[in-house]
Amino acid sequence: MKGEGISLGVFAIFAGISLLLLMRGQSNDTYMSIVVFLIALFQLLEYGVWKNLDCNPGGSNNRASRIAYILMWSIPAILCLAAAFFSTNIVADPESRLLLKGAGFIFTALACSLVPIMLADKKTWCTQPGPNWTPSWSFLKTDESPLALNPIWLIGVLIPILLVDPLFLGSGSALILAGSYLIGKSQDRLMKGEWVSVTSLMVNGIGLWALFVPNLRGLIFGFPPVLQLPA
Repeated sequence: MKGEGISLGVFAIFAGISLLLLMRGQSNDTYMSIVVFLIALFQLLEYGVWKNLDCNPGGSNNRASRIAYILMWSIPAILCLAAAFFSTNIVADPESRLLLKGAGFIFTALACSLVPIMLADKKTWCTQPGPNWTPSWSFLKTDESPLALNPIWLIGVLIPILLVDPLFLGSGSALILAGSYLIGKSQDRLMKGEWVSVTSLMVNGIGLWALFVPNLRGLIFGFPPVLQLPA
């Protein structure tokens, strides 16, 4: 199926960019490598959905839908902790680093509290393509998820994005995230839940932004370009 190839291909490309960032080792590259891999991982879960559109009990669709839900609530925790321990150029450091650690542990506790609820839920979670033929995730249905995505989740994502290198990484990442969300919602007039898939696909652009930020900074401030990997 075409959707399988697209999801797997996008995952492979941006998982590769994540590895490239990790190997490059510039300022904030480890932090951004984690960010990019988390975004790419969502495409891998979409692959699990496409593999089992019949939604067989215990099949890959059920597993991918459940993991995607836990992943969504884990993202704020992982981003905050990754920013606290691996990033530089943080606004109001060290106070902001303490804020990131606190928020990270709170979201970790929240995500962990959802795991036993998910394990106790024996029904099959089934994600199906919407009218635009992108996955309409089952966890967006309030009767299937114990805790719906809400503004608290958004705050948890925005905290590290806005605090880490706000002039370059932060501003660019926030614009890509906002633009991806708005485009995703504009394509979701039937409110079928496809906006999450559209947004997650487009927000992979953060990986490309992170890849070229050192060169942009060098262009503006006159530093040597950073295109090559370390020997």
